[in-house]
Amino acid sequence: MEAKAKLRHLHIAPRKVRLVINLIRGLEVGRALDQLSVIKQRAARPVFKLLKSAIANAEHNFNLDKNNLYIKEIRADEGPSLKRWQPRAFGRAHPIIKRASHVSLILEERVAGRRKTKSGGEALASPQKTEKSALKVGKNRVIPTPEIPQGREVPLKPWDPRREAGRRNKQHQDKKKLAQGKTLSGLKRFFQRKSV
Repeated sequence: MEAKAKLRHLHIAPRKVRLVINLIRGLEVGRALDQLSVIKQRAARPVFKLLKSAIANAEHNFNLDKNNLYIKEIRADEGPSLKRWQPRAFGRAHPIIKRASHVSLILEERVAGRRKTKSGGEALASPQKTEKSALKVGKNRVIPTPEIPQGREVPLKPWDPRREAGRRNKQHQDKKKLAQGKTLSGLKRFFQRKSV
């Protein structure tokens, strides 16, 4: 079951919103909320509110459990852009484009069919799903295995591609290996600009 929420006419450029939403795409909602709470960019707060709204939609409209949800899809599309003018020297004017964005979010269940009951616990919607997570005892009796509730983990630092710079340079190979013919499946380079 999917729960949706939309945020329209957000007065932040889609390029800047995508920097935030790329960090939380595919995460569980608890981890995504933790991640958004420590991000210092301006787009993090509206996306945080949008995620809370989608969780509330899932709990209220579809009776889904919050701990079973993850972000299936989140995207920032272009909204309307306002055209303004900036006065410059000698009576000239330069155009300014104030961009807006539409953010759409879709949440989905990790384990399909898990519903929230009135007592606060969880119940599975269909009995066919219980066979994997239950022990069969006797002919007709089924005892479910106890599931350990997962508490909130300590929020991790946001992933930054700049930290990975030293590890990604495996493509740059040593000139001596090139000269010895150990690259390109054993083929030597015929023309070299510099001697090794």
